[in-house]
Amino acid sequence: MTVSNEGGWCGPSLSRNRAVGYTGGNVVDQPSHGEVRIRHLPTRSLVEYRPMPGYAGPDHFTVTLSPGNGLYLIDVTVKP
Repeated sequence: MTVSNEGGWCGPSLSRNRAVGYTGGNVVDQPSHGEVRIRHLPTRSLVEYRPMPGYAGPDHFTVTLSPGNGLYLIDVTVKP
């Protein structure tokens, strides 16, 4: 995933299916150069990343989502 460092939240939308979204999740491995939040909506979950101000370069983090408890390793490249 490539993001721009404009100070906002961005990230992938992970849909379980059209009727049921994920109901829980945890950040297992925090990013080194930003922060992560997980928002659950009725039909999907948003795993959102916000880089530290002024940072450009690679970053990564790991989250789990349930039901399923799969691990999702997310690599991020932050562009200035």
